[in-house]
Amino acid sequence: MSEQIHVTAKTRLVDHKLSAQDIPAVIYGKKKPNIHVAFDEKSLSQLFYKTSFHTNIVKIHIDKEEITSLLKDYQLHPLNKSILHLDFLRVDAKSEVDVKVPIRLNGEDECPGVLEESGSIDQTFTAIDIKCQADQIPEAIFVDISALRLHDSIHFSDIVFPKGVSSSLEINEEHDPAILTIHPPTKEEIVEVVEEDLDAEMEEGDDVANEDASTEAQPETEDEKH
Repeated sequence: MSEQIHVTAKTRLVDHKLSAQDIPAVIYGKKKPNIHVAFDEKSLSQLFYKTSFHTNIVKIHIDKEEITSLLKDYQLHPLNKSILHLDFLRVDAKSEVDVKVPIRLNGEDECPGVLEESGSIDQTFTAIDIKCQADQIPEAIFVDISALRLHDSIHFSDIVFPKGVSSSLEINEEHDPAILTIHPPTKEEIVEVVEEDLDAEMEEGDDVANEDASTEAQPETEDEKH
């Protein structure tokens, strides 16, 4: 289970112009009126750019009220990526929610397809949509690749989910996308390795030839002349 995050906000009027230090947001859901709020830009930014803010329950404190929510959407400035607006969904701790969490790899430093066979990891999906109770959202879904060799893949059907967690995506024999595959080295990589080996052999050959030439060029000593 991931940790809960606490953040303070203040109510705002929809048409009221905010200061540069305020970030507007809306809280909606559970058949209650929308609440328009504003967050302090500095305080919110310290949380927003951490992965956990996008997958954890967020407790929003407004005056004496505490609202349990999940971040559902946001807008960023197209150039500087500053936060422009946030949408939060009201939830209960036991509500079933759909949320996107990151996919993280275990065993990269043991994978024989990479270490022994010079393959590369081609990860198609870096996150996954899951369903679970709001208070049971995992930090991430972990995938073990420690035994994968060249051409091996891991599909959605191979994931072992924590108890109470399932994929939002319907998985069956006809629809089971690969999360990642261990690809063999490209021809360019192979050619580069061969060229490096040839260069090393040529340098070694040049060294031997230079040694031979040096030996042949040495003048005869007086003993050798007699």
